[in-house]
Amino acid sequence: MNAKDLRDLAAELRIITDRELDDAEIRKGLREAATAKGIDWSQLKALVKAQAQDARDDGDRVGKLVERADFALAYAEMLRHGANMNEEKNTRSSSGLTHIETPAAVKAIRPPVAADVDLDIPPELDRRRAAVRA
Repeated sequence: MNAKDLRDLAAELRIITDRELDDAEIRKGLREAATAKGIDWSQLKALVKAQAQDARDDGDRVGKLVERADFALAYAEMLRHGANMNEEKNTRSSSGLTHIETPAAVKAIRPPVAADVDLDIPPELDRRRAAVRA
């Protein structure tokens, strides 16, 4: 490689670097505007990037993002349900109703399984129903 080749490459790289710096400033302004409106910037950025990549190669990144969001929503719903159950249990205990605790030996023999828990999962998030419909 001679000096002219190096200068030519550096000149081309400089154009790209300047554009990246300009884009970073624009991206910063968009992030601040999104945050001010209560939008989760990282999720928005991931969605837009997935859309752009899917458009280039006919992939399904957006579908995978939506699926992960569904899982996160179902998990949050499950946690909320568990918190509500604990609150109800504490209310019953403080109201004078007795609560019989399962002995530790029984818990060790038979740990709770998912089928034992009655979850109120919305139909659109219930993966078992989705498998039956498909």
